[in-house]
Amino acid sequence: MSVNSLVKDGLLTNIDEPVKIIPVGVPGDEHKNPGFCRDDKGTFWISVRVCDIKPDRGEEYQHPNHYQNYLYLGKLNEDKLTISELKEIKPEEDYYGLQWGIEDVRLFWRKDGLHGIGVAIPVENGVHKIRQVEILLDHKKGTYRLLKDHGRPFGHMEKNWSPPEVATDKFDFVYSPTQIVKDGEVIGEPNDLFIHNGSQLLEFEDGYISIAHTIPNIAGMRTYASLALKFNAEGYVVAHSQFFHFDVGWRPHIPEQVEFISTAIWAKGKVGKELLVGIGVKDEALGIARLPVEKLKWEPYQDTIWYTWQYHTPPTR
Repeated sequence: MSVNSLVKDGLLTNIDEPVKIIPVGVPGDEHKNPGFCRDDKGTFWISVRVCDIKPDRGEEYQHPNHYQNYLYLGKLNEDKLTISELKEIKPEEDYYGLQWGIEDVRLFWRKDGLHGIGVAIPVENGVHKIRQVEILLDHKKGTYRLLKDHGRPFGHMEKNWSPPEVATDKFDFVYSPTQIVKDGEVIGEPNDLFIHNGSQLLEFEDGYISIAHTIPNIAGMRTYASLALKFNAEGYVVAHSQFFHFDVGWRPHIPEQVEFISTAIWAKGKVGKELLVGIGVKDEALGIARLPVEKLKWEPYQDTIWYTWQYHTPPTR
């Protein structure tokens, strides 16, 4: 089936679950887009992207969006939803492309320790290029080491490298609903990336589950719409849920609705039943919510264009 061979209406539903905004308590203008991971001893790690907006560093050093990013890592108390031992994680050395920091790090545990994959922005031929880089984090030392620059295989901007929570020999990352990454090679049918991957892949039924998003225009308003994806064991999407949001991302000064689920993990004692999700709220704050799997309404995945988007219920403004 070719990409975007089906067309149907899009409907965005309020999932009707509360979101707790988590105070981070470190300097910075924005604290957002968390990553979750449990290590082999059960410690719950949380990464936080911290941004300073338009810092004065001289024009030649400016990030294209005038951000300076800082990576923080700490431990999350899942019952109280509080963060402890939070500290800035700095590069072991000056890596080119990371002079503005690393953005939107997603965490995953491997035998050699705590990994993350996030965004670096080097300059190539005078143009800023978003690339995916993999790092190894050391909370005790407060440093990270660059493992690999995965590049931008198809030459366009995206942040779609989603790792499986548990390592598999079938793929290293999921790149799109129809493509995987193995040993640095993107394998599978081309995809227009209408659906963007967000969280890591968690083992579920005979394959995996993750939370992704798309960004439709609803009544003239740019809107983030989340959806759950089911993957088979080889890393390809076989089903998707309804499109939903938590109705916490309204920014009246734009106007737009910004809620990006950047991470997901099974809630303690509720594997297969309830997800704990981390959310970037309004591009400025960090939220955490619980998402019961029973609220997800599944249908088979097909390459689709959604159009004439509308809210199932009007958003709170």
